[in-house]
Amino acid sequence: MDSKDNTGLVFNQLSYTRQLGDRLTVFVGHQGTPGSLLYTNACAYGGQTDVLDDCGIRTSNLDEELGASFGASFDIYDGLTAAFGYEGEGGETTHGLMSKEATDAFGAQIAYTGDNYGVAFAFASIENHDASAGNGIDADRGVTTSSALSAYYSPDLENFPSVSVGFESTHDDSAAADDDRTSNYFVGLQWDEIGNGSLGASFGSKAPEPENQDPEKMYEVFYAYNYADGITITPIVFVKENASATVNDETGIFLKTSFNF
Repeated sequence: MDSKDNTGLVFNQLSYTRQLGDRLTVFVGHQGTPGSLLYTNACAYGGQTDVLDDCGIRTSNLDEELGASFGASFDIYDGLTAAFGYEGEGGETTHGLMSKEATDAFGAQIAYTGDNYGVAFAFASIENHDASAGNGIDADRGVTTSSALSAYYSPDLENFPSVSVGFESTHDDSAAADDDRTSNYFVGLQWDEIGNGSLGASFGSKAPEPENQDPEKMYEVFYAYNYADGITITPIVFVKENASATVNDETGIFLKTSFNF
């Protein structure tokens, strides 16, 4: 085999989860396992694009791909849960996780789910880092904090869609005073029994929106058609707004095929 041939088995994520007693669940992870692995997903919308598939919660979801992670969730009572998570990147030249030189991210969530609805509040504190440089901590040692609220409601009524919403606010303590806050929002509708598939439509922030700049939105519509056992075909249409007067809005159409074995 050629020495430059990197063909081989690659793990995308690696984690171990264990339940301790009736109410406590813990996990440890590596290779990009999110610290929010045990969080409750308070969203009924099955987003198809990278921008809208997180239901407007970009930072508080604690998915920084920092390398090592661990966390726990606790079933408090009858649908009420609490969870926390950690992600860290020690790096080759640092002194390990949670050291001064390491990049650390902490988060927590409290959520409640009923028979056909759910709501969750999440918080995260993430040291600023450069993903293109091995997730090393920024020289200014700034920290971005975020808080988010997400919710969904699935009415038990024929031909009525589920409704999912999300809102997130962030603050970067190393940024200038007039550029230190951003926000995201999201609204999505989904009909799960339209013909032989699901129909969804949503809109939200294309990117975190600074307070003093024109917002840019994104829209998407999809239909996930169950073509055969284990095969789903999904046509998707999206529109991305661009606030710049010199850049046109973007419109795209693509087809996704999913196989489950």
